[in-house]
Amino acid sequence: MIKKIICLFLIIAISPILSACTFNPSVEDLLVAPSLSDEQLSVLNALEAGRSNRISFVYPLTGSNRSAIQKYDIDSDGEDEIIAFYKVVSESLNAYISILEKNEDNSYYVSSTSEGFGDSINSVFYLSSLVAEDAVLIEWISPSKSSNTVSVYTYIDSQLEIGFEENSLDMIVLDLDNSDSFEFCYIVPATADSSYSLKYVQSNETTIFSRSQYNLNQDVAEIISLQTGHFKNDVNALFIDESTATGYQTEVFTLSEDNSRLTRAEIGDGIDLLKLSYRTFDSRLICTDFNNNTCIPSSISPNSEVLHPDKWVYWYTVDDNAVVFENPSYYSDELGFLFSFPASWLPYCDVIRVNDNTYEIWDEINEQLIVSIVLLSVDDDIMDYVKEGYYLVGTNGTSRYYMFDNDISAKDESFITKSFKVFS
Repeated sequence: MIKKIICLFLIIAISPILSACTFNPSVEDLLVAPSLSDEQLSVLNALEAGRSNRISFVYPLTGSNRSAIQKYDIDSDGEDEIIAFYKVVSESLNAYISILEKNEDNSYYVSSTSEGFGDSINSVFYLSSLVAEDAVLIEWISPSKSSNTVSVYTYIDSQLEIGFEENSLDMIVLDLDNSDSFEFCYIVPATADSSYSLKYVQSNETTIFSRSQYNLNQDVAEIISLQTGHFKNDVNALFIDESTATGYQTEVFTLSEDNSRLTRAEIGDGIDLLKLSYRTFDSRLICTDFNNNTCIPSSISPNSEVLHPDKWVYWYTVDDNAVVFENPSYYSDELGFLFSFPASWLPYCDVIRVNDNTYEIWDEINEQLIVSIVLLSVDDDIMDYVKEGYYLVGTNGTSRYYMFDNDISAKDESFITKSFKVFS
């Protein structure tokens, strides 16, 4: 009897301990907001000091710097400053950027504040330059504007200073000249009187705001993507995929000989990459990296020995100042996938759409199936396909792409499967 009483006492005593270790928190626990750290609380108190309204933090939506409270030595004095992004409740619709410094007691005070050009932030970058000051680049978003605003700030003598601000549809930070100092490009929206413009910003020994401008073609209807990459000869380049009234194209820019401005790339004996890049494919089909080189999609076949030239996508890069044909691809805009195949197949290949979710590539000369691609959902029974030799090559949400290849070499099979891409 005594043993039973002791056991009961032990169970009652350890019950609170066990309940504290439970893996099933209550709904009330889940609804409690996470608490701020001591440093974050000190920043919050400094931002709200002297204000009658509370603040709410603003978090960048994209990029690697997504915190509302960030640390960076923006004035290059060897000590990190606090950089905070926030809005003031019931005041201006725009967000703010503030720089905070430390007091002797390790609390913070606001050293400088600037009102932004939007109520939210798309991205934040910290930029090193050849001059003494570093800079912070902010891409502001405003619901009342059709484009974002790019702003560059420096922090000199404890004051935020705006180098410039301008409307932008897309922006990219890059290092085309391999100088380890900052450069970035952005697209200025078209107006009734002008086409889209590409602006290139770089630092130099006298200023961090040296800019050049290149006006894009008048027939550009929309900017699809802006990306950086390089050709086979390791020349860095900027690729702008665009839509026009007749299809899609890619403009390619490299640096001028003195590295001061962007110039549209022409290769060798005046070969125009823009004309080469014209295509009527889906807008999702943009410049893509193959074998560590950025390649341009085109409708133009490399030679006359192509059985069905209108059915393939042709990828080109540049090497030793000459255009190089990289490889062909099959692209399905209905099923949203692409895969490359050996160029040696071009003289005898044809593609057949078997049904709504199956495509086959045939050797028409020998009347032999080479490759079959089928799209299945997670609910579909795949066993019959697996028995026939199909294997998974790609996924997209609830979609699964399976491929069957008929007696091709291991090298060709590897080439195809590694190039398989699914477009969202």
